[in-house]
Amino acid sequence: MGQYNLRFEQEEFTELVRLYSELAKIADRQMNEYQMILDIINTNAVISGELHDKLEVYEDAVHTYQSILGESFREMSKKLNEFVRDVDEADGDIYGIGTYEAY
Repeated sequence: MGQYNLRFEQEEFTELVRLYSELAKIADRQMNEYQMILDIINTNAVISGELHDKLEVYEDAVHTYQSILGESFREMSKKLNEFVRDVDEADGDIYGIGTYEAY
Protein backbone atom coordinates (compact mmCIF):
# COMPACT_ATOMS: atom_id res chain seq x y z
CA MET A 1 0.00 0.00 0.00
CA GLY A 2 1.06 3.56 -0.63
CA GLN A 3 2.13 5.77 2.16
CA TYR A 4 0.60 9.21 2.64
CA ASN A 5 2.43 12.14 4.07
CA LEU A 6 -0.08 14.96 4.24
CA ARG A 7 1.22 18.19 5.65
CA PHE A 8 -1.49 20.63 6.59
CA GLU A 9 -0.64 24.10 7.82
CA GLN A 10 -3.85 25.31 9.40
CA GLU A 11 -2.53 28.86 9.73
CA GLU A 12 -2.02 29.10 5.97
CA PHE A 13 -5.63 28.15 5.31
CA THR A 14 -6.81 30.54 8.00
CA GLU A 15 -4.89 33.29 6.21
CA LEU A 16 -6.48 32.30 2.89
CA VAL A 17 -9.94 32.56 4.49
CA ARG A 18 -9.07 36.06 5.67
CA LEU A 19 -7.63 37.08 2.30
CA TYR A 20 -10.62 35.88 0.28
CA SER A 21 -12.96 37.68 2.70
CA GLU A 22 -10.92 40.85 2.22
CA LEU A 23 -10.93 40.39 -1.57
CA ALA A 24 -14.73 40.22 -1.52
CA LYS A 25 -14.88 43.54 0.33
CA ILE A 26 -12.36 45.17 -2.01
CA ALA A 27 -14.18 43.89 -5.10
CA ASP A 28 -17.50 45.23 -3.82
CA ARG A 29 -16.00 48.61 -2.99
CA GLN A 30 -14.20 48.98 -6.33
CA MET A 31 -17.18 47.83 -8.37
CA ASN A 32 -19.47 50.24 -6.49
CA GLU A 33 -17.12 53.08 -7.36
CA TYR A 34 -16.98 51.97 -10.99
CA GLN A 35 -20.78 51.81 -11.18
CA MET A 36 -21.02 55.29 -9.68
CA ILE A 37 -18.65 56.62 -12.36
CA LEU A 38 -20.69 54.97 -15.11
CA ASP A 39 -23.88 56.41 -13.65
CA ILE A 40 -22.39 59.92 -13.56
CA ILE A 41 -21.30 59.60 -17.18
CA ASN A 42 -24.67 58.29 -18.26
CA THR A 43 -26.61 60.92 -16.29
CA ASN A 44 -24.49 64.00 -16.97
CA ALA A 45 -22.39 63.45 -20.08
CA VAL A 46 -24.32 61.09 -22.34
CA ILE A 47 -27.92 61.86 -21.46
CA SER A 48 -29.69 60.36 -24.46
CA GLY A 49 -29.22 58.42 -27.64
CA GLU A 50 -27.88 55.05 -28.61
CA LEU A 51 -24.67 55.38 -26.56
CA HIS A 52 -26.72 56.32 -23.49
CA ASP A 53 -28.90 53.23 -23.95
CA LYS A 54 -25.88 50.97 -24.41
CA LEU A 55 -24.24 52.42 -21.30
CA GLU A 56 -27.35 51.54 -19.31
CA VAL A 57 -27.13 47.95 -20.54
CA TYR A 58 -23.42 47.93 -19.68
CA GLU A 59 -24.17 49.26 -16.18
CA ASP A 60 -26.57 46.35 -15.64
CA ALA A 61 -23.90 43.91 -16.79
CA VAL A 62 -21.36 45.47 -14.40
CA HIS A 63 -23.86 45.16 -11.56
CA THR A 64 -24.35 41.45 -12.36
CA TYR A 65 -20.59 40.92 -12.57
CA GLN A 66 -20.14 42.66 -9.21
CA SER A 67 -22.58 40.23 -7.60
CA ILE A 68 -20.89 37.21 -9.14
CA LEU A 69 -17.37 38.37 -8.27
CA GLY A 70 -18.13 39.23 -4.65
CA GLU A 71 -20.11 36.04 -4.15
CA SER A 72 -17.30 33.95 -5.67
CA PHE A 73 -14.78 35.32 -3.16
CA ARG A 74 -17.21 34.81 -0.28
CA GLU A 75 -17.93 31.25 -1.42
CA MET A 76 -14.22 30.46 -1.70
CA SER A 77 -13.67 31.80 1.81
CA LYS A 78 -16.59 29.71 3.09
CA LYS A 79 -15.30 26.52 1.40
CA LEU A 80 -11.79 27.00 2.79
CA ASN A 81 -13.27 27.60 6.22
CA GLU A 82 -15.34 24.39 5.96
CA PHE A 83 -12.28 22.44 4.80
CA VAL A 84 -10.27 23.52 7.82
CA ARG A 85 -13.14 22.67 10.16
CA ASP A 86 -13.54 19.24 8.55
CA VAL A 87 -9.83 18.53 8.97
CA ASP A 88 -10.02 19.77 12.56
CA GLU A 89 -12.87 17.37 13.27
CA ALA A 90 -11.17 14.48 11.47
CA ASP A 91 -7.94 14.81 13.44
CA GLY A 92 -9.66 15.82 16.67
CA ASP A 93 -8.71 12.56 18.36
CA ILE A 94 -5.06 13.44 17.75
CA TYR A 95 -4.90 17.19 18.30
CA GLY A 96 -8.17 18.00 20.02
CA ILE A 97 -11.34 19.41 18.51
CA GLY A 98 -12.00 23.11 18.40
CA THR A 99 -8.50 24.42 17.86
CA TYR A 100 -9.57 26.33 14.76
CA GLU A 101 -11.21 29.73 15.03
CA ALA A 102 -13.15 30.81 11.96
CA TYR A 103 -13.47 34.36 10.74
